[in-house]
Amino acid sequence: CRVDSRTVLAYPSPSLAGTRGNYWHHFAVTDPRIRVVRLPVFNEMSTRFFWSADHVRWSALRCRVVPYGGADARCAEVALPRRRGVIHIANAPVYDEARRDTDLVAAERAGAIVQTAAISRGGLPVHVVELTNRAVPLKGKVGVVLLCGQHSPLEQMTGFLGLPLITEMARLNAAPGPAHGILDRLAVYWIPIFNVDCSRRGLPGNTLDGANPNRHWFKGKGPEQTGVERFFL
Repeated sequence: CRVDSRTVLAYPSPSLAGTRGNYWHHFAVTDPRIRVVRLPVFNEMSTRFFWSADHVRWSALRCRVVPYGGADARCAEVALPRRRGVIHIANAPVYDEARRDTDLVAAERAGAIVQTAAISRGGLPVHVVELTNRAVPLKGKVGVVLLCGQHSPLEQMTGFLGLPLITEMARLNAAPGPAHGILDRLAVYWIPIFNVDCSRRGLPGNTLDGANPNRHWFKGKGPEQTGVERFFL
């Protein structure tokens, strides 16, 4: 709904009632003249917003909450940067490919190894980070797997936990104390972005094969699921 030449009022569905249970927003603004987007605030909806021109690098946007409609209603008013093309908006911190690539380098510095478990249907790598004492055989070790980003681009926040997990386990392994040498008994795995095609293209949660690995991992498996299974099995 256009308010004026610079402002639009956005809803995640055509009817206002349809937004009551919707706290994710992921949309594109195609008109570069639009500088302000207003979104009615409902339930637990985040009022932090981020933007990207390519779904690879995301940056924070200036946002404020202002009155809207009735006395109890609020609206998130988001200021957009100057640009020439399409801008993608999300109201959750997106663990993007640029952050992933930086974290992979840091994980290697902490002693982990980075491997490619699969190549997605769209031709992108699915990375697996492994941290363990490789001098000790894997058989008999406890395994911990943190698999992130298997659904929509806005449900990738767990990716931010991966590098802290790797670095903390490496620290505990080396430090004096009860956890010293824990990587002799433990293998930690982290998949930063599983559904990489969904992340890159801003899809609503499915792979390019039409599968929803978040809810039906074994139904309609593509190269991503098959590759990860083969890596661990």
